[in-house]
Amino acid sequence: MSPHGWVLTYPKPLTISRHTLKAVKTPLLSRRERIGLIVQSRLHSRSGRRLALILARTHLPAATINAIVQMIVPPPKYHVERLVPGVELVPEARLAGMVVIQPGVEGAAHLDEPEALETLMRNCEDAYGFPPYPAIEESLRSQNGRDLKQVERTIVASALSGVPAAVLRSETMDWWRRVPALVSRWTPSAPSGEATSQAPRVLAGGNGGARGGSATDA
Repeated sequence: MSPHGWVLTYPKPLTISRHTLKAVKTPLLSRRERIGLIVQSRLHSRSGRRLALILARTHLPAATINAIVQMIVPPPKYHVERLVPGVELVPEARLAGMVVIQPGVEGAAHLDEPEALETLMRNCEDAYGFPPYPAIEESLRSQNGRDLKQVERTIVASALSGVPAAVLRSETMDWWRRVPALVSRWTPSAPSGEATSQAPRVLAGGNGGARGGSATDA
């Protein structure tokens, strides 16, 4: 993401759960993959990470144990085109809004810019904390005396400036149905013949009880 709101394609697979699978319309997953999600979701969920953090405090080789567990039971990672058939992939897009999806009582709530920034930064931090990350965090986040975490925050804050943001809650996890209606109120119709890469896109990410930390150009 650039300070001016341009988002570049980052071909990172999404870590999903059985609940995530219910939130998409017709995912292209095999029967075996769907059955495997029962175990994978339990092990690689938020509760699984909490258990791993407890394990880390016992001074056992947590990173090695984690690597072995992931070899035996790989995380349920899938590229977006397998979850949302027919999804449009573009090399870049202009950020037009941010939607935070949460399980809960149906409804949508506006996020002001400080709230949107804090939510996005918090989601990015959600997956970190498991060894060896705490031991190498400082070296990863510093470069020639610069705090890269603050640099990242400044870039994201600039990109989100003036961009609408909202929390979208759903009990049935039908976000795939409801997000387009919300986005349509934010994005003007593109003129005929305009290049696809110029069309605005909306950043959508999980938060709270949803699978946090993942963001996609939706």
